[in-house]
Amino acid sequence: MAAIISACTFGFIPLFVLPLFRDGYSATDVLVYRTLFCSIGLAVYMLFAKIPFGISRKDVPFLILGGLFYFCSAWFLLLGYTYISSGLATTIHFSYPVFVALILLVLFGKRPSFKSILAIFLAIGGVAFISLSSAAGMGREVSYWGVAMILFSGFTYAAYIVELKHTRLSRFPGFRTTLYVMLVACVLFCAVSIFNQGYIQPLRSFDNYMNAILLALVPTILSNLTLIVAVKHIGSSKTSVLGALEPLTALVIGIMVFDEFLSVGGLIGVFLILLSVYLVIRDKQQS
Repeated sequence: MAAIISACTFGFIPLFVLPLFRDGYSATDVLVYRTLFCSIGLAVYMLFAKIPFGISRKDVPFLILGGLFYFCSAWFLLLGYTYISSGLATTIHFSYPVFVALILLVLFGKRPSFKSILAIFLAIGGVAFISLSSAAGMGREVSYWGVAMILFSGFTYAAYIVELKHTRLSRFPGFRTTLYVMLVACVLFCAVSIFNQGYIQPLRSFDNYMNAILLALVPTILSNLTLIVAVKHIGSSKTSVLGALEPLTALVIGIMVFDEFLSVGGLIGVFLILLSVYLVIRDKQQS
């Protein structure tokens, strides 16, 4: 259930990001405010809930690495969007369940079950149908540089998921892990924004603040906390496959809020994703 909540809430990103883009904010600006408000919200909650902030020296490298993985995943995904269509980029980015399986196999010798492998390919196929059937600008020439960026984004996200399960972070409370990962990512995004633009564009209106805060709360804090819970309980591979519900949620929001059209390809994608989710749940119950 935690993995499903994580994927679905992550799919709310367009609902809060698109209004900020329309108001002239760059992707880097949005990522700065997303990680900043996320860090502030988590810190305030931890103070009131009396959750300790303390970490040991041995924890620091893993938290920095987690923040770096998160930063690279988000940053290279956005860079890739400037080279190839959003639909193709989303599909390629969803290669991360394959990377999760490969990392687990190479580093830990864990072989995925047949159902897990089938679920991975069904999920990737479903994401491909949804993304490519609803994407605009598919006539753009495919850039190998853009494809490489998106693949690296998927790889670093997979590495982040595996790190949550197979390092010292697996023993960390979810709030503390998310706080320090977001703080590291926020510092990196601030540095990139200042380097590229010379400044960080301030929020100018109540709507800007609300969209930035909700972006931090729903598809960041809630999504990442439930991601950590899911990885600890069902493992990295199954959690990554259930992430296919993210583009499915984004599709539903696009139809209901932005009056987007659901094509036949989109319907096929929905069916394939739901089938992959069913296989993961069945595989978990049997194991």
